[in-house]
Amino acid sequence: MRRILVYGQLPPPFHGTNIMTRVFLKTLKELGFEAEISSKRFSRTIEEVNRLKAVKAGRYVNFFWRFPRDLRVFRADLVVYFLSSRPLGLLAEFPFVLWARIFRVPYALYLHTRGYARLHSRSRLFREILRRMFQPALACFVLGDRLKREIQVFSPGKIFVLPNCIDEPEPFVRAPVSATVRVLFLSNLHESKGIWTLLAALPKVIAVSPDVLFILAGPWQDPSVEKEVLEYIERHGIRGSVQRTGPVFGKNKESLLAASDIFVF
Repeated sequence: MRRILVYGQLPPPFHGTNIMTRVFLKTLKELGFEAEISSKRFSRTIEEVNRLKAVKAGRYVNFFWRFPRDLRVFRADLVVYFLSSRPLGLLAEFPFVLWARIFRVPYALYLHTRGYARLHSRSRLFREILRRMFQPALACFVLGDRLKREIQVFSPGKIFVLPNCIDEPEPFVRAPVSATVRVLFLSNLHESKGIWTLLAALPKVIAVSPDVLFILAGPWQDPSVEKEVLEYIERHGIRGSVQRTGPVFGKNKESLLAASDIFVF
């Protein structure tokens, strides 16, 4: 039986890469592989993601020395690395990939976001890091063709598209239709998720169709963005048309979706 060690993070916090790590690990086991995770839990909350903090540096040192122990104890035949495309994240993860090379364990890379081409053109340092990480890899898994084309410059010939997936959800019954149209924005609330694009549309939509309720569901990743959003809502006089729920999970998330008319992505 093949033994696969996954370098990644399971929820919490809840975001796309962590959820896919959980699905990927579960699927490997269902396919008959012996799979375990070596968890890189640098961020414990959504507010810590992509932020440099002293406590995260301490966790990094701990995980760095624990990872070779996981390689030895688990006796992995393959390591799968869920990699960051951010400069600091990639610098932090490069030594973990080197551990696999030191122990002569084959590895594959799993990429979820674009940005590697930008890093490749950024400096000689990142070009060298990408070369040393990608060229020895058995394979690279990417979410789509655009990301595949992006990394072909330094990882030719061994890239496979593996789209995101989810566990098949339980069917839910739509809530009774009301006169109010409920528009749901469900995400980690961050600028990169398009929150400002939605907000720019709100006053225009409400001016034409006042019977619309916009629901913002999810945790705020940056308190400063939350403050700016609330100020924007007040400044445009649309507080009565905006509802904030905070984070929602599980059955609460399903109920919210069932009670909404339009989902904004």
